[in-house]
Amino acid sequence: MRATKYFKNSTDMTAYAEFFCNTHKDRWLIRTTLRCDHVLNENRKAIILANKETMVQRLIVCKVCNKHGNSYETDLTLKAINNVEPKNETL
Repeated sequence: MRATKYFKNSTDMTAYAEFFCNTHKDRWLIRTTLRCDHVLNENRKAIILANKETMVQRLIVCKVCNKHGNSYETDLTLKAINNVEPKNETL
């Protein structure tokens, strides 16, 4: 099962998941591990977000995939949740 959102650290991932769950009473999360896209034999911390009995998103912590994935979209969402500026990291 592949992830749909990538995060730099587990704190940001947890904040995103808790915001998702707090917006509606039928939403919940499952803490698990998932395979990373760049290393197939290594499991990373992950959270599965569900609405009632339907899986909505799969979140994972991976700094490498975060740089090449949807990190900009995730930073904007975290900014809206926490009211903080996203960090600008350069290579």
